[in-house]
Amino acid sequence: MPSWRDRVEKAKQLARERAPEVQARAEELAKQAGKAAGQQTRRGRAKIDQKLDRRREAAEQREQWYETASGTTHTEGFPDEESMRRSIQAAATHGWVVANVAEVKRRRLPGGLTTLVAREAVERVKQSSRFMVTFYRETNRVESTEHETE
Repeated sequence: MPSWRDRVEKAKQLARERAPEVQARAEELAKQAGKAAGQQTRRGRAKIDQKLDRRREAAEQREQWYETASGTTHTEGFPDEESMRRSIQAAATHGWVVANVAEVKRRRLPGGLTTLVAREAVERVKQSSRFMVTFYRETNRVESTEHETE
C-alpha cells in the first residue's frame, strides 16, 4: 500500500499533466460566457431602446394634444415648467386658453372612500405630472380663424 506521501505526489503529478487541458477548458468556458453576456447585454439594450422609443412617442402625442383634442375643456399634466410653458404657447395658437394651473403635491390619504376616489383620479392623471393645467377652447376664436383661412 502506497504511503500518504506517495499519494500526494501522484495527485500533484496528475494535476500537472491535466493543467493545460483544464486551463484550455476554462478559457473556452470564459469565451462562451463572454459571448452570452454580450448577447444578453445587446438584448437588454434593445428592450430599453424600445421602451424609450415608446415613451418618446407617447410624450410627443401628449405634447401635441391640442391638435386632436375634442370638446371645450381639456386637462393635461406636465412634469416640469418648461414643457408646460411650451404646451401652453402651442395650445394658444390652436385656440386653447388656460383656465387653471395647479401644482400637484403628493399627500397620503386615509383609507376608505377617499382612497377609492384618489385611486381613480390618479389613473386619469399621469403620475409623473407635477403641474396640472386645465384649458378651455375659445370657440369664437376657432370659428373666426377658420373663416379667415377660407
